[in-house]
Amino acid sequence: VEVAKSEIISDRKVSSVVNSTDKNEIIYAEKNTGRIFRLNLESLSEENLRSQSQTDFQSVLWSPNRKEAIELISSSPKLRFRHFEFNENKSTELNGNIYSLAFSPDGNYIGYYRLDEASETDVYTSGKVFISQPNGLYQKKILDTRLKNLKLSWPLSDRLALKTELSEIFILSEEGGLIKFLDQKFNLEEMWSKNGKKLLFSSSVDPSDSKTCLQVKDLD
Repeated sequence: VEVAKSEIISDRKVSSVVNSTDKNEIIYAEKNTGRIFRLNLESLSEENLRSQSQTDFQSVLWSPNRKEAIELISSSPKLRFRHFEFNENKSTELNGNIYSLAFSPDGNYIGYYRLDEASETDVYTSGKVFISQPNGLYQKKILDTRLKNLKLSWPLSDRLALKTELSEIFILSEEGGLIKFLDQKFNLEEMWSKNGKKLLFSSSVDPSDSKTCLQVKDLD
């Protein structure tokens, strides 16, 4: 059997590689520095989208429209988020209480879960879900919740998904309507389909059981 030859296209240590809107280009970040590059796969020419090193860089979430990104930056006691816009070469650090974040399917907005500390009038830690522009401006609160450590995703244009600590999944509308989509699962791993209408997930019957089964569930 003939094996196709591989070719080195960059000698950088890279992370978070993603396709560009041009099928002949990819975008990636350089490990340890956070510098962002766009590489043409035909000419192998590399465009530096951000030359300034970021010593606190961990990884990056790319916008679906590839015009901007949200960087995960190291901070104690948890990671923080920073918005970067390619054309303006501008970075903006987002609210420090954000715990989970996702881009809308078109990349024009972000949804995020923010956990604020308890106050004298509210003995419980207060969680909130917001929608805003990717740089954090013009935020709109759509949910108040006492659930902690929610993992947020955005499968459809008008619906977000919330994964709880118990591995339940709720669907949240932009108007704040909340419905349970998936009951508690053990060892849950999940992924939304490209069109956001199906959830592919694996889980086990018992928390100590390493054997999992793969299932799919329709959102509509």
